[in-house]
Amino acid sequence: TAVGSKEGNYDFVYRFFAPKLGIFEDPVTGSAQCSLVPYWRQKLGKDELFSSQVSARTGELWGKMIAGIEGSSSLVVSGHACSVIQGRMMMPVL
Repeated sequence: TAVGSKEGNYDFVYRFFAPKLGIFEDPVTGSAQCSLVPYWRQKLGKDELFSSQVSARTGELWGKMIAGIEGSSSLVVSGHACSVIQGRMMMPVL
């Protein structure tokens, strides 16, 4: 991960890969935002951040920290997406 350029649109850029787990390069990783947005929020002093995953199949994501109750916070991640898999999960009724 790196801070975005001053003349660019992005607050930060990043890549994600984990070859030992069979992930050679993920096209866009929304889950990575869960650690990257709080990190860059602290570094840049901004609650809303715009980022780019710099990979062969690049993508842009927006992350926004929202204050919760009793000092907690939540992260809202948004961007454009397409479905690559669809399924159904059955949960037992307890």
